[in-house]
Amino acid sequence: MNLLSQSIIEDIFCFSIFVDMEDRNILDQNHEPGQNRILKPTLEYGVISALVIIAYTLVAYFLGFLMESLLNWVITMFIYAVLITWILKNYRSSEGNGFLNYGRALGIGTLTFVWAGVISAIFSYIFFAYIAPDFIDQMLEVQYNTIR
Repeated sequence: MNLLSQSIIEDIFCFSIFVDMEDRNILDQNHEPGQNRILKPTLEYGVISALVIIAYTLVAYFLGFLMESLLNWVITMFIYAVLITWILKNYRSSEGNGFLNYGRALGIGTLTFVWAGVISAIFSYIFFAYIAPDFIDQMLEVQYNTIR
């Protein structure tokens, strides 16, 4: 196998959202001041994103439009679009030195929303178990009435 094909195969198998392709540092290990970090910023952005999503869920529930699926979907998609835009612009200016390639942006977005998903899952358990234990029954009744 020649050197070029070995390099291509290495790059294909080493490519991951957690690997920095330039210097092969995984996550934040061996972090030097000039290198891009990925773990700490995504955790911070994930916590912020989860708090925004939790706040929206609580407001929508108490205002009573959490059951309206189309309105809820439109607002949720708008919130996600604003969050991902803000996260990537903020990361680009603070960590990326004004530049952010597609692979890094995909990794930042994915890892951020993994953190946000974990936090939101914990909130969902608390929400359905303690805040609104009858909410699932209400949703099932609305769906049943919609089908008829």
